[in-house]
Amino acid sequence: MFLFRSFGRRFYSENKMKIRQDFVTNSSSTSFIISLKDEFTEENFLEALGVKGNPLVKAIFHHMFYAICNNMSAVSDDQTSTPEALDDLFYELNLDWKDREIIEKLLDDNRELYSGSFDDTSSGMEYFLCQEKIKISGDNIFFYTPERY
Repeated sequence: MFLFRSFGRRFYSENKMKIRQDFVTNSSSTSFIISLKDEFTEENFLEALGVKGNPLVKAIFHHMFYAICNNMSAVSDDQTSTPEALDDLFYELNLDWKDREIIEKLLDDNRELYSGSFDDTSSGMEYFLCQEKIKISGDNIFFYTPERY
């Protein structure tokens, strides 16, 4: 008897291998929120992160910028107009409640907030951004991807 294991399922066979024919997925996604002090452009994004000089490093962050841009939308005033609406936004994006003060300060400073999500079924940078919890917090940028769900 042979024992094969795939995504937690066991397949048994006396003399023949059984192959699972239907779709099996173990994909996940992660949300993000981002704000730049200045207009959301690639130049301002790279500057906020301190990316200079090295063309390889610039290329990596260029792909990061476009992965974010392709998956983001502006957070509306309705989503942040009341404490209850902000609670809903934090819940929807799976944000860390410890960062509420930071988000409230960004809103008080009239900073534009963008949110979105990455999916690990994509290739390249979006896949990478979906794999790790990332938090970048500085005067010119706030970028946060919480735990995957």
